Amino acid sequence: MRPIKNVLFDADGVLWVGGKTIPAAPDAIQKLREMGLNVFVVTNNPTHTRQAIADKMMGRGFKNITKDMIVSAGYVTAQFLVSKGFTNQKRKVFVVGEKGLIQEMRDNGINAIGVDDLPDDPIENLKLDPSILACVVALDMTLTYRKLAIGNRVVVENDAMLIGTNCDNALPLGNGVFVPDAFPNILALENSSGRKAIVLGKPSPLMFEPLHTVRGLDVGETLMVGDRLNTDILFSKNIGSRGCLVLTGITTREDAMSVPVEERPNYICQSIGNIPELVEQVNAECEELKGSDYE
Repeated sequence: MRPIKNVLFDADGVLWVGGKTIPAAPDAIQKLREMGLNVFVVTNNPTHTRQAIADKMMGRGFKNITKDMIVSAGYVTAQFLVSKGFTNQKRKVFVVGEKGLIQEMRDNGINAIGVDDLPDDPIENLKLDPSILACVVALDMTLTYRKLAIGNRVVVENDAMLIGTNCDNALPLGNGVFVPDAFPNILALENSSGRKAIVLGKPSPLMFEPLHTVRGLDVGETLMVGDRLNTDILFSKNIGSRGCLVLTGITTREDAMSVPVEERPNYICQSIGNIPELVEQVNAECEELKGSDYE
């Protein structure tokens, strides 16, 4: 076992729930950084740009947060499109999502358009631009039937790629309230178009690529902290890192213990406030093992 040098945090359900910040979160992240660890936020929420997420964190009491510390499903989706040649401005992307996602796409050189960029013609009379060659579907709290219908037409009539930003089913808003996340929207277009979506976001290993290729992070020295088994913890297993479940979001301790052993997290903590102590404990154990091996 190697010491932990990098800690990746999910956002919703870990740093905050709905509009409320987890009380211990800002201090926990600050302490980890003071301990010399690299800290990043790896979130499946695609509704904001990375800069907007950094600004949101600063406004909630987190210190010295920059967009380079953020890996979002929107950013990874944009990078995926870049790899497919969509920086060519003649290849457009229709987004079933919020304005923040469209802006993140544009910030990365993608010619992304939304429903407001199209004529307000009846759906059946709308003339589709044949250069729209991808449809990205995401969490969208401004979702309308028109967005889904145009997305369906783009996929079917333009033979466009269907891309989902993430596979989360539900989003916690606090007070025990959950609302649909991105995956129900993706399923709607899969079912209506008859096409299978390429789904990015955690648990896809692509979410770790920017941290590995740009920052040089080693998965063997990385801890992923999240509140979901099927995204955060599965992501940790897919990339080969360790995973810690916190109980402030979707998943309960009972949920975690009810799945097969190989699907369980390495650690379970009540909240993000316990993470610095966990890292100290794990790293101390690594030092002890190193010393005993040497002897």
